[in-house]
Amino acid sequence: HLGKEEFRKSIIKIICDDFKIEISNSKITLHNEPLQDLYYGHRDTKKVLLFFNILTLLASSKESYIKFSFDLFNSEKWSIEHIHPQTDKLEESLKSKKFKDELKSLNNDKVTQILSELNNSNRKDMINKLEEFFSDKNIKEDNHNIKNLTLLSSSINSSLKNNFFPIKRKMIVDKDAKGAFIPIATKNLFLKYYSNFTKEECNMMKWTNSDGEWYVDKIEDLFINFFEGNEK
Repeated sequence: HLGKEEFRKSIIKIICDDFKIEISNSKITLHNEPLQDLYYGHRDTKKVLLFFNILTLLASSKESYIKFSFDLFNSEKWSIEHIHPQTDKLEESLKSKKFKDELKSLNNDKVTQILSELNNSNRKDMINKLEEFFSDKNIKEDNHNIKNLTLLSSSINSSLKNNFFPIKRKMIVDKDAKGAFIPIATKNLFLKYYSNFTKEECNMMKWTNSDGEWYVDKIEDLFINFFEGNEK
């Protein structure tokens, strides 16, 4: 029988072996690929996002009573959500009255103005104007990178559809308030806890490239603190 310390070390070794993790110059590689280059569909992306949620709670466990709920996690099917939407699907979304109603619910003058032009503009013009307002060019071009991905249950993911960031955030907050299991890191990023507002003005209407880079920096920080701290 393994003692508590031996068991802990054996679990860490299993995780290290599974990720094939290497740390150099405060950067992480998994299977010889930089963590920051992970993308939608990569074999390690979902595992990294799951472990990031676990590490987030471990890092705060001394001050917090919250533990990661493996029972709730195992009772759901999980998928990867694009934080900023896949813009190639926006034309289809604009055909939906619910999608337009969600946009109106933001009570933003610019958005209301764009929507009021719907009958006088073609959909492509509408999409371009909405993308300009809600999108960061760099995150749009790198849409499938891990800096634009988060972990959600498949049922919640499908309910968010292809909405823009502030609508997704509102829906996440509403579902969390009603008791849905939202992973802690997913909640944090939609509330922009990882963003550095001393360096960039807070913009809650869009998920920016800077938001994504700060998010990935936090993932790497927690991985490094965990694995280097457990080498002893």
